[in-house]
Amino acid sequence: MNTFMGARMKIYVASSWRNLRYRSVVKALVTAEHDVFDFRNPYGQPAVEFEKDFSGNCSYEDFLTSGQAVDAFRRDYEAMRGADACVLVLPSGRSSHLEAGWFIGGGRPCYILAERDAVEHPELMYAMAKMVTPHLENLIEALEKESRTQLCPAADDD
Repeated sequence: MNTFMGARMKIYVASSWRNLRYRSVVKALVTAEHDVFDFRNPYGQPAVEFEKDFSGNCSYEDFLTSGQAVDAFRRDYEAMRGADACVLVLPSGRSSHLEAGWFIGGGRPCYILAERDAVEHPELMYAMAKMVTPHLENLIEALEKESRTQLCPAADDD
């Protein structure tokens, strides 16, 4: 029996506010005993989706330097820096793709949980991810294997 089963990883879930699958993915990862950063409820407090109120009447610079944006960026970036891996839940937008790219560029594993359409119409650069799958069960299994590898690099693949 492998003593590393159930080992906890810190997972950063990157996705869109509009993604209907997001909540169930976060719940499944928590149930699988991972520490999950939930950008919608960071540190147990509901986040404000202030980006939807962006009217386009101000510049990107004004938007990005607003108090809400600065606070949200710091919070999310701190969570990214503390995470062992990223799960990009599709469909998602530009910010979540930048987050996933940050993990990959930093040599940290990134997994992509795709919708059926995303698998049927693949993106070439998704080849940089450790896995692209539409199946949550496959993702959880791969994260379990990753957690064993991080804890004990010489662990066998039972």
